[in-house]
Amino acid sequence: VDDANLIIQDGYAQFTITHCSDYVLTDTIVAGVSTEDNTTETATPMEKAKKEGSNTTMILIIGGALLALGALVFVLYNKKKKQV
Repeated sequence: VDDANLIIQDGYAQFTITHCSDYVLTDTIVAGVSTEDNTTETATPMEKAKKEGSNTTMILIIGGALLALGALVFVLYNKKKKQV
């Protein structure tokens, strides 16, 4: 939190955030927590998809398999219907 954006009055801290995260205010040092500014640039959704790997291929494979299964069921159902 930027010091210019911090107001402490009557035991309450008031500040504005630019994103939602969990914050904890304490008057003691917490072991294992850095007090350095660790902010990084936030990636766009497209950049995140490229970095994490896109599910598009898997969706197309599953969709194609479901389409083929549906066509097979349709053909077999019509074939059985003609035999009866």
